[in-house]
Amino acid sequence: MSLMNLEIKDLRLVGMIAATGNLTKAASLLNISQPALSRQLSDLEERVGAKIFVRQPKSMTPTVIGQDILALADDILDRVEKTEKEITARLEGGSGELTLAIECMPIFACLPAVLKIHQQLFPNVKVNTIGTVDFDVDLRQTRSDLAVTMRCSEKKGIVFERLFEDEIVVIAATDNLIAMDGSISLSDFATADYCSIVSKANDPFYAVLQKAGIEPLSVTVIGEVNTLMNIVSASATLAVMPFFAARAMLADGRLKACRIKDHPLKATWYMAHLQDHPLPAYAKGLIKIIREFMG
Repeated sequence: MSLMNLEIKDLRLVGMIAATGNLTKAASLLNISQPALSRQLSDLEERVGAKIFVRQPKSMTPTVIGQDILALADDILDRVEKTEKEITARLEGGSGELTLAIECMPIFACLPAVLKIHQQLFPNVKVNTIGTVDFDVDLRQTRSDLAVTMRCSEKKGIVFERLFEDEIVVIAATDNLIAMDGSISLSDFATADYCSIVSKANDPFYAVLQKAGIEPLSVTVIGEVNTLMNIVSASATLAVMPFFAARAMLADGRLKACRIKDHPLKATWYMAHLQDHPLPAYAKGLIKIIREFMG
């Protein structure tokens, strides 16, 4: 068939499935049901005369034909979104801007994919991201509009919206003797060096160790995740992080993720914002995208 028969909705469909890698997540973000999206994809593949995605148990990967259509979608949708932005600016007198504060550094690993989806859905909105050590102050002093945090406690004027939950795992070098069986006890940290991405005062896992009366041989703070992982892979040092952040770093075989066998840990992430500042649609949209993407 001629690509001239493709419609904008077809390109959006392909772009969203490629961005999320999942029909259910793509359908939710496109505000249609998963069966309806599946039928639309099947109809498109029938019109094209070829498979656009390889369906795998946990992902959707573009075929060669799919990559061609995706390249076209990226080009056309960018131009469509630019035009929509210009029209919206003329009709509404401006565009939106959103500043997102991140207290948990591993979240930065998933931000590019999340922000790409947000840009597709809200092309006239600019999203800025900043790191923070005190989201409460940043929100109240309007340095940020939203803040991602693991700390949810009652704060006057602050609303916390649950985003997602993930398992906390220990990261060790594959040849680390302490972690040979794939699991670690809290007591093992008493004979190991511990590397963290945040200070002791802001490290919830260090607080768990303290409560159990355990002190590592040393505690080193490395604020950059890749540098921390390089140190762990080349030594007997242990690190702790959410599994979603560690997943991509395990592929080269230098590191492994170990469960804490006597004290399983899970963490919950929240989006914080000021109670008396109503969220615009694009801010609510970002919250929904993070929930869908990380769910």
